[in-house]
Amino acid sequence: MADLAQKESTREITKIFVKLKFNDFTRTTAERAGLAPTLPDFRALLDEAFGRTGKPVRLIGAGVRFAETTPENAQLNLL
Repeated sequence: MADLAQKESTREITKIFVKLKFNDFTRTTAERAGLAPTLPDFRALLDEAFGRTGKPVRLIGAGVRFAETTPENAQLNLL
């Protein structure tokens, strides 16, 4: 989390997510908007995702989604 704060300190986080890939290569994602990227929040999403099937897990991914940004010099579409 410190790495995220250091590298992306100016970008707004809009969602956090957890992705699980199971032993049969199926997958599921649990995500929530408005949560801070804290260990208890990621743990709650992990519990939710795992509770959907209870299958053995092969791979766990966790991450954040950032708010969309527009470059300062970008021309906006008026139509």
